[in-house]
Amino acid sequence: MTSICCMCLLSKQEANAQKDEYYENEHNETINEEVEDAVSVEEQDQQLHESSTCGVHYSMIQNILSSLSEEVMNTATTADIIRDVVKTNSKLSEAKVSWHDLLKSEDAHDESETPLYGKANAFISHTWRYRFKDTAESVIKYAQDFEQETGRQCYIWMDMFLLNQFSTDSFDPNWLKETFTNVIKDINNTVVIMAPFESPASVKRVWCLWELYLSIQYSKLNIVLPPEQSIRFNDALLKDPYSVTEMYTQIGQIRAEEAEAFDPNDKDMIFAIIKDTIGFKTLNSIVISTIKEWIEDQCQLKLDAINNGQIDAEEALAAPTKYQGSGSTLFRAITVGSVGLTKLSLLHPDVKYVINGTNDSWPPFANALTMGLCDIVDLIMEHPSFNFENTHWQIDAYMIKEKSGHRYHPDFDISVPHERVEQTLRKYFEKRYKAGFEDFLDYEDFVQKSKNGKLKEQYPAWAY
Repeated sequence: MTSICCMCLLSKQEANAQKDEYYENEHNETINEEVEDAVSVEEQDQQLHESSTCGVHYSMIQNILSSLSEEVMNTATTADIIRDVVKTNSKLSEAKVSWHDLLKSEDAHDESETPLYGKANAFISHTWRYRFKDTAESVIKYAQDFEQETGRQCYIWMDMFLLNQFSTDSFDPNWLKETFTNVIKDINNTVVIMAPFESPASVKRVWCLWELYLSIQYSKLNIVLPPEQSIRFNDALLKDPYSVTEMYTQIGQIRAEEAEAFDPNDKDMIFAIIKDTIGFKTLNSIVISTIKEWIEDQCQLKLDAINNGQIDAEEALAAPTKYQGSGSTLFRAITVGSVGLTKLSLLHPDVKYVINGTNDSWPPFANALTMGLCDIVDLIMEHPSFNFENTHWQIDAYMIKEKSGHRYHPDFDISVPHERVEQTLRKYFEKRYKAGFEDFLDYEDFVQKSKNGKLKEQYPAWAY
């Protein structure tokens, strides 16, 4: 039984010089360096079949992190760590095996006699471009929470430990389609690390997108932000939701067909599999909707905490924020179609200045309605500062399907059934009539006036 220690990094100057050279040539060569007696594809595939659900104890990544100087910790990427720690480990370089296989061959345990290898219960999805500190702290935080909740040791499947970093061969397509997919299926618990939260680098990497898609289909999915990012994200949900709309926008622009990989061969292989199976359009849609659902869930957690009295909404929302004109958080929340961010925006006391529109934009009510965001329209109508006296020509222009020449606004979500739109409009005209505005008895009355031309004649401000 042996304890395995980590090798030290190169000096900061040497590491930075090598990193600059590495990134300058990253499109021309793979991350794996050529070594003598490289492991063949067949041997590697066999190893992976045998260890598809094997993992290393999360303390391995904790040990690497604690061995770094503060300067290196704040600059080194995971690619740097693989080059300067994994590949310079004398035992690994001599045996030319994965770190997991070395731990297993030496029956390695830590000081408390905990095995450093075992059956994986968490698959780690990350990009080598991340700062290693962010990745390591994300894994450590997740693993510690996992152990506290389950009472079990946390063993991670992470490429830097489970894959042979001394192999120069590209992956076999069958390995990616079958073995790798089974790894995610069998572990059934994926941790996806995203940073920075406004524009996650992982959604621009083809490996990460493929892992994310497989995890959505076959595994429990945990989206994790590095601790520093998590603090900023949770703070932003209340004090500046505007920045969270940036994340929403970036997620909405995910295009797997434009994603990159360190190794061009990996990129081509994954692209071919996507084309032959799910297709880019469907994969993009599934990934986008899943991450957006996660953002909505985080918004709801904040709302629940406010409703339960765990968060003082007045104090939390008192911070300066962007609540002027068409650039306000409310407008941005509507533009990205986020119900959760809209709810949080409507809690801010300054929202009263924009909820009925500004000089440079449509009112939020009309903006959301013409996009088919009926849940958001319903929320806006319920706000005490909403003014039913305002006219909305957009209803006549885009929302009356019975009208000759009807067409939806170009931004309308055509997946929304018109019955849902009518439900919201009925509620609107009912509430408007009860508020004392009797020009229209109800929605049907408005539709009839719109159809027969009476609207333009009697109520020109409402007519298009």
